[in-house]
Amino acid sequence: MRLPKSRIWAIAGLCFLVLIITLGYRYISRLDKAKTWRVIDLPQLDGISVYLSTSWFDGKLYYKFTVLPGEKAEKAKENAAERDKFTILFYDKGGFKLLEIPVHLRSLTRIVDDDGKTISCHMNDAVECTSALYRKFKDWNVFWNFSISR
Repeated sequence: MRLPKSRIWAIAGLCFLVLIITLGYRYISRLDKAKTWRVIDLPQLDGISVYLSTSWFDGKLYYKFTVLPGEKAEKAKENAAERDKFTILFYDKGGFKLLEIPVHLRSLTRIVDDDGKTISCHMNDAVECTSALYRKFKDWNVFWNFSISR
């Protein structure tokens, strides 16, 4: 029994559609895997280092921003004015700024050990971001508008 050409084209079109949806899902779903970015050392801030990991899903960029060592991060947080902040910046492959995220020092969460000593200060949050924009992120940097010694 031979199938009519119209049915063959319909079956081929359906197979193609399933393939496109599957590939598209795999392409988007890879964005939800956590990406660890390069560590940035800040000797200007008395040796603080900042760490960043990101993930994307449901139309948002999820990020974890960590400041080490803990005692220096805590000192900056304790002395922080309302306006004092880090600013996370994301760049494309040409070095053009695509997105910036303010992280106010007062909003950082202290992570402590069993003795109550601060290990790090941390921000775990999300901002609106399209998947197309997130895919363009190739590098990051951080700016600040405060000093440690007050």
